[in-house]
Amino acid sequence: MALTPVEQAFDALSRSNRPLIVLPAHAAEDEFASALALAENGRVQNKTIEIVSAASFPSSLSFLKKNQDIRSSLGSLRRFALEVDLSRVPIQELSYEQKEGKLRVLLTPKSNLWKQEEVAIKPESYKHDLVIAIGTPDRESLGPLFAAERDFFFETPTILIDHRPENSRFGHYDLADVTAASCAEVCYRLLTHKGAKVNADIATLLLTGIIAKTRSFTKPQTTPRTLDIAGALMSAGADRDRIGHELFRTRSVADLRLWGRALARLVLEKDIPLVWSAISQQDLLQSGVPHPDLSTLARELMMSSKDARLSLIFLEEGPQMIRVSLLTEAPLDARLLLEPFGGIGHREEARATITSTISDAVERVRTSVAATMKRLYPSQT
Repeated sequence: MALTPVEQAFDALSRSNRPLIVLPAHAAEDEFASALALAENGRVQNKTIEIVSAASFPSSLSFLKKNQDIRSSLGSLRRFALEVDLSRVPIQELSYEQKEGKLRVLLTPKSNLWKQEEVAIKPESYKHDLVIAIGTPDRESLGPLFAAERDFFFETPTILIDHRPENSRFGHYDLADVTAASCAEVCYRLLTHKGAKVNADIATLLLTGIIAKTRSFTKPQTTPRTLDIAGALMSAGADRDRIGHELFRTRSVADLRLWGRALARLVLEKDIPLVWSAISQQDLLQSGVPHPDLSTLARELMMSSKDARLSLIFLEEGPQMIRVSLLTEAPLDARLLLEPFGGIGHREEARATITSTISDAVERVRTSVAATMKRLYPSQT
């Protein structure tokens, strides 16, 4: 009988010696918490699972226990071997030296010389034998990670963990489950396959992902199964109250200053359910937040208005450099709405960088989003 996708992925993960978890450029709390849970599970099994992310680690997850670093680049993925055929000419001595930025490998034969075809440099297999892509709709969403090592991502078996319907399902082991409310929920099914248990640390990480994604079970994609899994994680040792407090109620004074400035300029559009605000370099300087979490801020703005279905944040990172973050609710597609500006991300959240003044960026994006909304989602306008 054919194995189910979860069985296939579980077996692939069990056989793997050096798995690599990759996160997309739009990764947020759910993706990071899921990655940390898988890595912690590997540590418990004496298996090293590395994590590489094209996105920065969310400050809202600083309370979580991390047993490893999350890298921002892949580094060297394979070694190269100097291969010498010794069947005809044995070797007597081997040494090497570095000089003027070059490595010289010195080989001394016992007799005669090697022919050119008897000496070769050959690449060995990749350091990682399995990729786990979390919350990644397609390979391009990995941004610089995919651009730097395209061959690696096409040639290495991949477990795909996601819950969004727009996923292109590029994984060899497909765990993209549109009935799940979060990536953490999908990870739970994978880790507890065949009756396996999770410890309190893993349970905390997974429940953090679920709570962050569902906004403490208030979003419409929350299902009875989501609540059942949350209950099982709490039984395993996860503290729901603490997670909720750390995610949503623990904010620094600097963050509150910046949010206050953004809320003071909050605009609710008349024709479409959009709220937006703009943050200048002066705001960053005076609030003391040099690198704000736009995703979190966009969510706060949307929650401030019961009529909003979209939230836009414009951040002036520098002269003529504007970062845009768009958050949407179903059925709206954030990536589609920001597509004219090179938006990356997924249905719920997309980002773009625009070269212009902040006033020009605001006008262009608002006009474009409004036009696309009226064309594709007339019932929402």
